[in-house]
Amino acid sequence: MKRLKRPELLFVLLLAACVSPPESRPKPVASAPVAKAVASEVAVITAPDWRGLFEYAVSLRVRAPADLNREIARLAAEQGEAAQVQRAMAYAQLRGSGDLTRAIGLLDAMQKSGTPQAEALRPLAQWLSAQYADLRRQDAEADKLNQQLKDAQRRANDLNDKLNALKAIEHGLPLKPAGKATP
Repeated sequence: MKRLKRPELLFVLLLAACVSPPESRPKPVASAPVAKAVASEVAVITAPDWRGLFEYAVSLRVRAPADLNREIARLAAEQGEAAQVQRAMAYAQLRGSGDLTRAIGLLDAMQKSGTPQAEALRPLAQWLSAQYADLRRQDAEADKLNQQLKDAQRRANDLNDKLNALKAIEHGLPLKPAGKATP
């Protein structure tokens, strides 16, 4: 038996053989009666501009909060799920009180929408929603740790004040009389 010089070619051919052929649509029967012609609008589904969305997200990182607020107001006037995702990105970049919650709410509402554009943007919205939920959890944890640190610093300052007060009392006490040394 002759050894193959290109085993990867054999591997690719074997993989190609495993692919099932595309399903063909059933052909209409010529003798079937047509009930009535229904005029329907053809919905044009365009793929999201992924590159544009990611470039937009990067551009938000360098904007000032006032500029982000103007951008949010501009996007609120726009219709469509892509504008809703962009507005959520802008809210998340603000990172103020409740902004991550607003961003998550916008993304959740967009995911519940049944439009074709929402379906196309659903993976991005799910990922962003999970990222923003993690950021919100981390912010809450950081706030909790900061509060614990402030409490610990306050207790340390209180104890230091008490120690200084005890030292002042000790310095104010009369000295012991110089008496006989005890054996």
